[in-house]
Amino acid sequence: MPVRVNNNLVRSTLNTIGRHEVALRREMAGLRKRIEPEAPSVLITGGAGNVGSNIVIEAMRKGFNPSILDSLVNGHIEICDITGVKFFPVDLREYCDVLGAMTEFYPKSPRHKPKAAVVHAASLIEVGQSEREKLRYAVNNIGGGLHLLDAMSEVGCLRLLFSNTAAIYRTSTKPLGERALIEPKNIYALTKAFLNHVLESVEYGIRATSLNYFNVFGSTDERCLREDHGIGSESHLIPIAIQVAIYNLISRMGLKLSGYDAESIAQSYLEGNRRHLTVLGKDYATPDGTCIRDYIDMDTMLYYHMAALNRLFDCSSRSDYLRCNLGTKTGRSVLEIINTVENVIRKELGIPIMSKKVLEDLNSGERIIPVQIGDRRPGDADKLVANPAKAQRLFGSRKTVENDFERAVANAFWAMLYRPLGYSSPPAVSERNPVLRFYTKN
Repeated sequence: MPVRVNNNLVRSTLNTIGRHEVALRREMAGLRKRIEPEAPSVLITGGAGNVGSNIVIEAMRKGFNPSILDSLVNGHIEICDITGVKFFPVDLREYCDVLGAMTEFYPKSPRHKPKAAVVHAASLIEVGQSEREKLRYAVNNIGGGLHLLDAMSEVGCLRLLFSNTAAIYRTSTKPLGERALIEPKNIYALTKAFLNHVLESVEYGIRATSLNYFNVFGSTDERCLREDHGIGSESHLIPIAIQVAIYNLISRMGLKLSGYDAESIAQSYLEGNRRHLTVLGKDYATPDGTCIRDYIDMDTMLYYHMAALNRLFDCSSRSDYLRCNLGTKTGRSVLEIINTVENVIRKELGIPIMSKKVLEDLNSGERIIPVQIGDRRPGDADKLVANPAKAQRLFGSRKTVENDFERAVANAFWAMLYRPLGYSSPPAVSERNPVLRFYTKN
């Protein structure tokens, strides 16, 4: 008998996530009302995106007074609605608009105004796209970043947390520390390295901290916020693996989602080329032949960003510049990650997990994430991982739980299933779920 999904379990879990979203909205509304007059203000660029939105929520919970600046090119207005904080719909390429938003965020007139900082998490981030659209990436990431620094300097807001990439370093099989040579291999990384160099020069007099990491994945335990770059345009491994799983769960195992026609969802995923997952190369100098990459979960990212933000407010040296890497020091191979996602989803749905031997058949009809092997992508290194020793020494280590990686993968799966077509469509909950009132068109 073919394996079938327990749709009662799916419906119950997604309805629970819907109630979590209602609770999150209420929590945010309550926190906004209780913001202390002297609470430090934080402007998060890219705050309507995946990383930025989670920083906004965590900042609220830590007693900060956050605002969002986002062009919504890759962000989502629905996230701004969930958080309910002040939103500046501004494109960093437009200096006058950036200065206007910065002046409103940090006006010069009050004699006693709270401390303020900017978290810069906005940028174009697709490596392949950056090689095809070099000028666009330079104008957006470098030009927009310099506009932000100019505006901060103009109004006197001189604290910056730069949410940056570890791709600025020269590739190495050893864990990358902060003393690694900065030698970006693509245009995306080059734009980030340029801003890093500007901040190190202290030309703007800005007290800056840069947190450099490779990949953030997962969702917090509410599971109502997700990574959403579009079905066909997503380029990150774990979201793609989950998309492939969802397509095969619908088409082969009878997965149903409340409020949606399953065949229509499957068609959208099929048009996004999510029937299978293509691994780019299996001849690397690693145990299973696939690249080893570093991944940090959302909770780890938030822990270090909040710790760095607190340090910025506590540190008195205006010229202080700090660069810290975030990572695991070991990483996981591409196939290891895919197989973990496969079995985590199976556990979550009550489907029998696959043995290591069965998983070796990459295109097995039993897999919900069938794998094909493609050609190497030019410039990909065997292994890229970061050494977090400095960050751990300065900020401590986040307390983790057993199977933390698997828990984060499970959260990412349910978050995507909750919004199977992204933020532009309502969540997949029963018609009487209270969360739907936020998505009802008047």
